[in-house]
Amino acid sequence: MTFLLPRIASRSLARRQLISSGLLNTKVVSIQPFSHVLKPTVGTVRSFSLRDRIESRKAQTDGTVTLQRSSGITLPKEADEATYIKLTTETSVNALAHVLKTSLFGTSEKPHLPTEGQLVSALTACQRLANYQASQTQEGTGSEGEDIIRRLEGGSKPVSKTTKSTTPTSTAPGISQLARDVLLNPYTFITPAVLEAYVSLQISIGALDYIPESFDLYRTKPVLEKVGSKPHTPSETSFKQAIPERIANQALDAAIKKKDIYLCLDLIHSSHAQTAYRRARLIKKASPFFAAVTLAPFGAWTIAKGLSRYYEYDPELAAKYAFVGILTYVGFTGSLGLLALLTFNDQMKRVTWVPGTPLHKRWLAEEERAALDKVAIAWGFKEEWKRGFEEGEDWMVLKDWINGRGMILDDHKLLEGMK
Repeated sequence: MTFLLPRIASRSLARRQLISSGLLNTKVVSIQPFSHVLKPTVGTVRSFSLRDRIESRKAQTDGTVTLQRSSGITLPKEADEATYIKLTTETSVNALAHVLKTSLFGTSEKPHLPTEGQLVSALTACQRLANYQASQTQEGTGSEGEDIIRRLEGGSKPVSKTTKSTTPTSTAPGISQLARDVLLNPYTFITPAVLEAYVSLQISIGALDYIPESFDLYRTKPVLEKVGSKPHTPSETSFKQAIPERIANQALDAAIKKKDIYLCLDLIHSSHAQTAYRRARLIKKASPFFAAVTLAPFGAWTIAKGLSRYYEYDPELAAKYAFVGILTYVGFTGSLGLLALLTFNDQMKRVTWVPGTPLHKRWLAEEERAALDKVAIAWGFKEEWKRGFEEGEDWMVLKDWINGRGMILDDHKLLEGMK
């Protein structure tokens, strides 16, 4: 599939190189925490452009050094959300980066691991800073030509006019990179709450290209129990490493709105298509069924013992007959219900399974199929009678991707007039 999607392959390869060369290094303690405003040390991987290097050097000499002297804020050892919110209205991105570095990860001499609440508060501060700078009003006066015309018509004073700008400011990339550095720091443990705050921030800024990377980090990033200990790498196929369904769908909806087919497929590949996601679905959705199957014989025997008292012959024999009858009825009807559940396809609009696909595979990968179905509906014609006539590079890429996953796009059985 990589030859069909070169951009997705390059993104995935870059993220693998980032994780393997930087975050899987056992010498995690030697990495300087939060290297956004510092020079990257051994063990970190950064791709700085010339402009980024110039801004980084300016941050070292200007913004980060004069923070406390210019704002007059006394920073606590562990800043809370209120402190972060106050700083977002008084400081710049570089100043906030300095505060986050100190409060979250400590200093190089005394580093410490941040808590989940501190990480969420830090990302919330980045969110508020982005919202604050995007909603600042820009005041100005009318043009010189308009003032001259007013004077000629009898006016004495120029009339000022005020405009409001709600477009993202030029600091949005800096805020996005700031949040990314928080996530990439080896001392950061990514929890579902931290991931949700990070994804919401990147969506609001418009930096959706960083979200697939965060999904991969959520599954594969090494975990530090304490400062100085050796990190352990979690199993990326464990159900605990599955991306929460709500977060995955939120990111996919934003990518669909952006109309980036490669980003949509990259998000699906890093979330819905992973083994961890399918195992989480198995445990979450199939656990009640397995529990019912396990408890059914005990419940049937209890009911049979109660019914045996109403028979006119041997109670033990009556209980056995009743037990076999109840268990047979429950097993037969339950099997029919399970078969109906696994073969149910009314929710399929444009993406279906290839004939012969095992039922268990269909059920486990249903979330992936539904996500691809959502993308196909968003990219294709809205009129049902036009379906099947789409063309273009994006559509062919989507079709080839779906075919490679054991599915069919626009099966003739689902097209109008072909049923």
